[in-house]
Amino acid sequence: MSQWRYYNPVDVRFGPDVLAQVGAAIGSRRWILVTHPDAPMMVWRNKLLASSPAPLMVLDAIEPNPSLAMLDALCAGLADVADQVEVIVALGGGSVMDTAKFLAAGHGQYAPVKAYLEGEAALEQSALPIIAIPTTAGTGSELTKWATIWDPAQGRKL
Repeated sequence: MSQWRYYNPVDVRFGPDVLAQVGAAIGSRRWILVTHPDAPMMVWRNKLLASSPAPLMVLDAIEPNPSLAMLDALCAGLADVADQVEVIVALGGGSVMDTAKFLAAGHGQYAPVKAYLEGEAALEQSALPIIAIPTTAGTGSELTKWATIWDPAQGRKL
């Protein structure tokens, strides 16, 4: 299988050994990995970590349909390094991608993104860059700026 690349405005790369290119894309930036803890994901996760600089943190407590409560907990766990993060790498399906987008929008801070979703305030800074490595086909979440966040306490999606 040959490799190919497309840019418009998202840089899409596909083909054998593309995962090995992630370390170069990260470069010297400080990063976090957002992924799943599941055994099938470990092969890809280990391959990524072996070919990349060490991340500041791995966030792998990602639930299907990311909820505000889960995101609040992730941001709290990220608090010690949030201001150091320069890029987020998302390895997984749509829920991982949506979680990464939430974290990128708030630079790891929960309150600004929650206020934005509630229509109470604008986001004051551009989102952090995301390197998205989809492991499922269908959601297309890796190609858009949109995310679906669940609020089961209020019975709604944001």
